[in-house]
Order: sequence, then structure tokens, then C-alpha cells
Amino acid sequence: MKNKIEYVLVIGVLILLCSSIFPLEMAGTPGSEIEKLKSRVSEYFTALHNGQIEVARELIHPQSRKSQNAGQLGDSRMIGFDILRADLEEGGNSAIVEISRVALGPAVVGRIRVREKYRWKLVSGEWFFDPNDTPMSDSLIFRDYYHKKNADRATAKKNGEPPIPLEVEFDEKVFDFGIAIKGTSLKVKFPFDNLAKEKITVEKIFFPEWFIKDVTKVRNLKPGESGEILLDLDTSKFLGDVRQDIFVQFEPIKELIKLTIEGKVYREEDMSDTTKKLVRKELVK
Repeated sequence: MKNKIEYVLVIGVLILLCSSIFPLEMAGTPGSEIEKLKSRVSEYFTALHNGQIEVARELIHPQSRKSQNAGQLGDSRMIGFDILRADLEEGGNSAIVEISRVALGPAVVGRIRVREKYRWKLVSGEWFFDPNDTPMSDSLIFRDYYHKKNADRATAKKNGEPPIPLEVEFDEKVFDFGIAIKGTSLKVKFPFDNLAKEKITVEKIFFPEWFIKDVTKVRNLKPGESGEILLDLDTSKFLGDVRQDIFVQFEPIKELIKLTIEGKVYREEDMSDTTKKLVRKELVK
């Protein structure tokens, strides 16, 4: 009997230790909702891929199933897909899902890969795709947040009107890394301040993914707080002069701000001893 009690106590302690090291995802938490959402998204696009239109239609928001947009399901030429990201929106009752689809284009083009965003909504505990409430595409974001706003600011300045204020202020909009040895991984930093009267979010950073990685840590900032856009730059893809623009999208203030990375990349064997010393000194900093 004593041994049995000791055995039960040992098992109990082990369970507590394991639960603290590997915490379970409780139902209703953001992590579990994201997994439920991804499962529904996968079910929807798999049904489309297999031509199961009626199955896919059942995963559409009940109020949108008879709409014209829902009726276009049968036109899909999708042959594959990947879920790139799924982000819950304010309140947790809707989410933006970004998909990379592989579709059949014209014969001369063949397969094409398309990135698209979709809004899914939570209804009675289940996620449904709403084709009548699509999020802004990247092209519309650039049009309204960047080109149109810059044009409005230029017009106001030309007409002598009060300037349209920027609600995010960067210390510098150009990051010059100087000289780097080809193959070096560089840390790029763009500090900024939130001048808005509300909390802002770094919604998305537009950049070439084949040599830049977003490692920004803090994406939500209260009024008056400071933040940093942090990027890893892979110099193995370059030789010579480098100049690359990136764009940072802030919500809900609807700002898209252009930043620039520049510098020079050389092979180590092509550098003089003096240049190598300068580069190594810069890397130490």
C-alpha cells in the first residue's frame, strides 16, 4: 500500500513538471484558435483542389453563400496551396489568412504562384470564409497608404495648407552598412517613435524574402513608445553596390513608410588589408 501511494505521488510530480515544461494549449486561446482556423482553411482549399465545390461552399460564411463571389468557386484552376500566415484581428472574431496558390496559367506560361489574402470569420465557434469582405490587396495598400498619401501631402504643401502629419517618426530612413564581406549576415536596425494618439501595429514589412528576413520583436506600440524595425540581411546574394528599398505598413493609422538599405559588398580576397581591418572593426561595433 505504501509503495502504491509513493508511486502515485511520483507520477503526480512528473505530470506537474511536464506540464510546466510543455504547457498544454487550452481551448479558446489564440494559439488553439489559429490551429482551428488553419484546419478549416486547409479543408476549404483542399475541397477546391479536388473539385468538391459543394463541400467548399459549406465552409463559406452563411450570409455569403449565395453571393456572386461565392458562385465563382467552380472557376478555380488551383493545383496546390500553402498557408503563409493567419492573424487574428481585433476582438478575435475574424482573421486575415494569407495563401500562396499554385494555379495553371495560359499554356505559354504554365504554372504560376499567386499570393492572396482572405478574411475568415468566427460564427458559433466555427471559422467560415467570407468572400464578400476581402482585405486590402498589397497593390491597394501601396496606392492608398503610400502614393495617394504622399500626393496629398505634396498638394497641401504646394497650396500652403497645414502639413498632413506623419504619425510615425524614424530616426533615419536610410541604413548604410558601409562595407561588408560577401557572405556576412548583417543586422539592420531602423528605430522609430509612435507619435500617434493611439496604439499602432507594425502590420507588415514589404521586402525581397530571398535575402532579407524580418526579425522585428515588438510590433505593438502605445502612444509615445519607441520601437525598432529589425532585419537580417544575407550579403551572399550580392557583389558591389547594394541599394534596396523596403516598406513598413502601420495600422490602424494607414501609413506605409519607405526605408532604404545601402552599402557595398566585396569578396574578402578582393579587399586590401586596410579595408579588411575597417570592415572587421565595423563588425565589432
